[in-house]
Amino acid sequence: MGGIHKQCTVDMIHYDEKNNLVTTSAYMLGPGIKDVAVGIEKLVDKILSLI
Repeated sequence: MGGIHKQCTVDMIHYDEKNNLVTTSAYMLGPGIKDVAVGIEKLVDKILSLI
């Protein structure tokens, strides 16, 4: 389907400008909620900046 994997740590996000998609690895990599929250907060901030 054309997807390209981007390696990210739990606290990183990836923004696909072409498809207007924001993702984070969050729970797939996070050892705990505190660690996962960093990536999720960045994701929410990015989405809000696109509105």
